[in-house]
Amino acid sequence: MTANNDPRLAKMADGSKNSGGVDYIGMPYGLEDPAINGADIASITSNIINDGKEHGGFLYTYAQVCFAMAEAHLRGWTGLAGDAQTWYELGIASSHQQWGVASADATAYLASVEPVSMKTMAMEKWVALWLQGYESWAEWRRLDYPNDISAPAAAISGSGIPVRHGYGAQTISNNKANYDAAVAKQGPDTQDTKLWWDTK
Repeated sequence: MTANNDPRLAKMADGSKNSGGVDYIGMPYGLEDPAINGADIASITSNIINDGKEHGGFLYTYAQVCFAMAEAHLRGWTGLAGDAQTWYELGIASSHQQWGVASADATAYLASVEPVSMKTMAMEKWVALWLQGYESWAEWRRLDYPNDISAPAAAISGSGIPVRHGYGAQTISNNKANYDAAVAKQGPDTQDTKLWWDTK
């Protein structure tokens, strides 16, 4: 977001304290002991934390609807209103509006984005899903973007970014026959085994 001068960034996070609020530095995810000074990393903005009315929780935003329509067009679905580029731009604009970005800044950002493609749509959707971590994880697995992220070298478990949940111990002990049948079809019961819809 920094490289793209995305005005949503300042609405989503505060710059690190040690940089005087200028630098947006993330913390590696999935480390048992990140050994990072909290003042060196960016954090969620205080208005998001304190304002339960404006940023409480989203079930399905208009931006998500727009990106879904753009994707449908990109996949060649027929009989739909508009076109991929229009829905893509509506999704971006809606996300900026959702995060309270000034209309002039949103317009300037929109003029700078690349034309719609599966990659650009997926990346914008991923950004728009800020604070919807589970949903953005599902979209990353489904669309394969962003494709330049990786698990930390000292991750707690697994060999990569998890692509599924493992079965619980109760499932294994109380339903062994079905557990064994599922594992035989899907592959090992690890966080690295892709689900059936993620193998296409």
